[in-house]
Amino acid sequence: MSKLIDRIQYVLEKDPRTRDNDDLLCSVIWFTEAEMKTNPNISAIEFLSEYSKGHFTPAESIRRCRQKLQETYPMYRGLNYGKRKERAKNWKSVFKK
Repeated sequence: MSKLIDRIQYVLEKDPRTRDNDDLLCSVIWFTEAEMKTNPNISAIEFLSEYSKGHFTPAESIRRCRQKLQETYPMYRGLNYGKRKERAKNWKSVFKK
């Protein structure tokens, strides 16, 4: 798990766009995994097959690691972090009534 955290931390540092875009973050992580494991030119069918076999990091794991990093280290927060927290606070107040 710490290897994943390290990789995500590196990507968040190098490409700030990934701080607010989980799809982009997953794509970058999966591309680097494809480079390490096989071939960066893997086809979509091959990727999906390998993903379903657990050979690539699940998107949910990437998202959760990103979320934990942003919660712990403000420098990894994107432009939308505060907006998301504020919306969450508003929704909590709606459901508490």
